[in-house]
Amino acid sequence: MITDPTSLWGSAPPIRDVLDSKELEEEAVLAALMGISEMMSDLTDVDELLDAIVRIAPRLVAADRCAIFLRNPRSPEFRVTHAFSPDPAVTALLMSLTIREAEIEKLAHKLVRQKIPVMLREGKEPRLPAPIVQAFDIRSMLLVPLSYQDQVMGFIAIDEAGKDHVFTSREVNVVQAIEGARRGRPRPHAPRRRVPP
Repeated sequence: MITDPTSLWGSAPPIRDVLDSKELEEEAVLAALMGISEMMSDLTDVDELLDAIVRIAPRLVAADRCAIFLRNPRSPEFRVTHAFSPDPAVTALLMSLTIREAEIEKLAHKLVRQKIPVMLREGKEPRLPAPIVQAFDIRSMLLVPLSYQDQVMGFIAIDEAGKDHVFTSREVNVVQAIEGARRGRPRPHAPRRRVPP
């Protein structure tokens, strides 16, 4: 009877040596998603929550910019309400963006009506207005619907300036998981209620 399993193969290698880099990366992403979910449960202010998303999401998918576009309930347009870029000047430009729904009809159809993520790539059918693509040097972009109670309120847009980043299905799933963790929170357009002391 064998009482020590390591006697058959010598000493067992540490678990970290067995995992390959892909597994370690997935483990890190899972840990980050769990941390994000916990952090989101602690945030009571919707603006703080969305600010956290635009800062954290790009890091998890090897990108460097993120913007949250929300639908304007009074006008058929999407307006950036939260943005992050390593360059504060770019963040300020992102914060001034407004795109009329008519300018992105096909894109809006996929995001709002079909509720599916969209990956934009340079050289493919243009889906964003050319002046925006040129001004921000967009080569590829991941857009994920932002929902509340099964209604799309807008979308999360993530890219890396000047780089043709091919977003993997894992990266799409990561951004959808971040959005899913946020989904239980108050509606982004909802007025904030003050809690009495």
